[in-house]
Formats: sequence, C-alpha cells, structure tokens
Amino acid sequence: MGLKHWILQSWMLLTVIVCGKGQVYQHTPITEKIPLGAIFEQGTDDVQSAFKYAMLHHNNNKSESRRFELQAYVDVINTADAFKLSRLICNQFSRGVYSMLGAVSPDSFDTLHSYSNTFQMPFVTPWFPEKVRI
Repeated sequence: MGLKHWILQSWMLLTVIVCGKGQVYQHTPITEKIPLGAIFEQGTDDVQSAFKYAMLHHNNNKSESRRFELQAYVDVINTADAFKLSRLICNQFSRGVYSMLGAVSPDSFDTLHSYSNTFQMPFVTPWFPEKVRI
C-alpha cells in the first residue's frame, strides 16, 4: 500500500469523522451545504489531491444516506508568519466553517492549534507536525 493510497484513505476517514456520514444532519435536505475550511502548505500536492478526491467522492455520492454536500474553502499558504496566518484563519471563520482541515508545517500548526483551542473549532490533520530540536 503506497503513501498516496494511505493519504487518500486518511482524508476519506477524516471526512467521515468530521461529518458523521450525515447522521448528525438527518433532517436536513440534501441541498444543505456544510462549509469546511482547508489550509495547506505549498508542496503538499499529494495531500491536496487526496482531499479534493475525498470531497468529490462524497459530493458525487447520490445514495439516500447522503444528507448534505461539503463545500470546501481552500487556502494554500507559503509562510508561517503568524500575522498572515491569523488573518487567513479569521477569514475562514467568517465564512462560517464547521471545521478546519489541513496539512501544514510545525510553525503554522502551532498557530492553527492555538486558534482552534481558543474558538473551539476542530482542526483535523493527517499528521501532527512537531518541531525537531537539534
């Protein structure tokens, strides 16, 4: 099993975990769109592709069990600057996102983690980046 396959499975699992396979929204019409914020570092093309595939897979599923569509607001960043990242996060929050997803560097993760804790907004990532101390 390759890395791409593992990443794809991880994103599909994260989508199910975050959205509960529609069980939370059983009484909403299928036209309901659930906004999700996504933040990726530049150079995470494989992860971004897996995320896009998982979103399309869910939204194109026409079964009766699907009660909503996912709408992603994706931002690709190239800096760990806390001020720029804070503005981006606030912009995502102003869109009314239910959860944040992404793959970022350890420096960016610290900022995202702080906002997520402060505003009780779930942040889902396929890994937890750590700063390596030499």
